[in-house]
Parts: sequence; C-alpha cells; structure tokens
Amino acid sequence: PARRRAAGQISGIAIAYDKHTHRAPDYALAGNTHLYEALRAGKFVQITPAGTETLTIPDALQLHWKPASARRDTLLVRPDGY
Repeated sequence: PARRRAAGQISGIAIAYDKHTHRAPDYALAGNTHLYEALRAGKFVQITPAGTETLTIPDALQLHWKPASARRDTLLVRPDGY
C-alpha cells in the first residue's frame, strides 16, 4: 500500500483537487488560437501580454493574450490545464 500510494503521488494520479480548484478556461489567444489547442502539445503554456518582458520558462510554449484583450498579467498553465 505504501509503495502504491507513493507511486500515485509521484505520478500525479493520486492528487485530488478540492471542488474550488478549476482548470483554466479556454482563453482566446493571439494568432487565432485557444489555450486548449495549445495544451495538446503536452507542455506548460505561458501566456503574456504582447511586448511585455517576462521570465521565460524553458520548454514552455510562449503565447500572448489576444491583441484586443485588456489583460496585463502573465499566466502559466500546467499541461493538465490547471
């Protein structure tokens, strides 16, 4: 049982999120794409405002908010959408 529990925690299969935790919505992004489409690559997705200098995450997809968006924040979405 201990080995099974450890394997579940390490792999992430045994992690349960509370009911107040939600996946990121399918944001519309620059280049006529959407977040869920980008997540199909199985990588982290970093969304930033265009022209903003931010810390880049190695191996993460670097995308921008839609140009008409008023968002000025940076968002890092895990491959599972959280």
